[in-house]
Order: sequence, then structure tokens, then C-alpha cells
Amino acid sequence: MEWPIISAALEKDVVTQLNTDISIYGNGGVFKKFESEFKGYHDADSSYAPLHNSGTNALYALYYAAGFMPGDEVIFPVYTFHATCSPAMHLGIAPIFCDATEDGTISPSAIADAITPKTKAVVVTHMWGTPCNMTAILSVLKEHPKILLFEDCSHAHRAKYKGQHVGTFGDGATWSLQGQKIVTGGEGGITLTKHADFHYRMLIFGHYDKRCKLEIPPDHHLRPFALTGTGLKNRAHPLVIAIALNQLRQLPDLHFWKTEFAKQMVQ
Repeated sequence: MEWPIISAALEKDVVTQLNTDISIYGNGGVFKKFESEFKGYHDADSSYAPLHNSGTNALYALYYAAGFMPGDEVIFPVYTFHATCSPAMHLGIAPIFCDATEDGTISPSAIADAITPKTKAVVVTHMWGTPCNMTAILSVLKEHPKILLFEDCSHAHRAKYKGQHVGTFGDGATWSLQGQKIVTGGEGGITLTKHADFHYRMLIFGHYDKRCKLEIPPDHHLRPFALTGTGLKNRAHPLVIAIALNQLRQLPDLHFWKTEFAKQMVQ
């Protein structure tokens, strides 16, 4: 089956966007709509949710924002898509891999065993939409308050753990909007963080000029770099986000049917 389903409503949304904007330099238009609705959906209205041109680059921007440096150790699940880890390796970190539990998610006890004085962050993947054991993971990290927690939610749109949306447990999270994801634009990604400085560093990383000038305060130490940022471009395409917004607004129904089909397969 082709995904997403190309409905008349989706075609209309794309044509409407085509006749509105095919390039957005700031944070308005369909970008603003998607980011705002995405935050609201996750009960995270006070957080920051910049869009990116892929889930991989969303991870890359988040790792850059965290200040990963050569020699830092970052803990990853050994069972995940390679891009959970590979962007961080471009920043010079040493990846430390942890084994999975029977459900395919990272083992909290393996995380505890892997922590050293060099550990900068723990990255968990909610693999195939199955939430990690966040109670146990948070318990481990409570003993190490300086270690950051990031969530790769690429497979886990609308997943919850004990009533709380995945992606809202730690210091930042990413979702993919790639073709096979339940919320898709064909290609794209989005991050969510409660930290203003992480957001500003993500803008500097790949959203140079207008958006940086609109959102980074004039007295912030990164503001002088707003024009060029790091020289990279992470901006999403408006047509992609028009498709993704259409899918996001259908997410409750899509999730319902996905759950029903999963139940039939299990039975």
C-alpha cells in the first residue's frame, strides 16, 4: 500500500501551499501552524519545536545544541536506526552502545552499567513505537543529574508511556517525518525541547538569517552569528510540511486504525 494515502483533501492542501509559499525564511505560514499544533498535541506549548529537513538532521541539530564535543561519551541503544547515532559521531563523540530488552528497547540496567565520568548524554529510541521503560531510565539518571536525556521518537508518533507523551521526558526529542512514518511529509523532521538555549543553537546550526533574527534575543551571545549561523541549512520545504500538517491533523484516526490492525496481527 502506498503511504500516505493521497486524498482529495491532501491534494488541495498541497495546491493551496503551492500557491502560497514554496520557500519560508522565517517561522511563519505552514511552519508556524505545524510547530504550534505539534507542541499542543504533546501538551508542550511552552517548549520549542523547530522543523528540519530530515529526522537525521533534527538529531544532528539537537546534538549540536547539546554541545557534544570530541571525547564526550554518549550512550545509545545498539538496536536502532544508524542515524540515531551517526550525526553525533560527526561531532567527535565516543558512542557507547547498550543492549536491548526483550521488547527491543534499551535496557535501563545496561545504561547504569555504561555510565562513566565522561558520559554526556543518554539517547533512547522508542523502537517501532514501543515506549522505553522511562520510569527505570529516569531512576538511573536521577543519580546523575548532569547527564542529558534525549529521545528518538521517529517511530513513535502519538505513543505514550503511563499517560505521558514520549518525547517529553528529557532534555530534547526528535521525530522523523520521512515517507513511511505515521505522520509524514515525504521527508522532514522536528525537534522538541524545553531549553531556550538548545533552541537558539539549533537555529544557529541550520536556520540562519531571518528565523535567527526573529527568535534569538538581541542581547543573547549567539545573536551576532544570526546572519550566517554555522553555514548549514536545515530548513524544511513548505510543501513537505503542508503534507505533514494534513497527516498530523488525522493522527488520532490514523493511530486508532494502526492499533486495530496491530491487534488483529497479534491475535
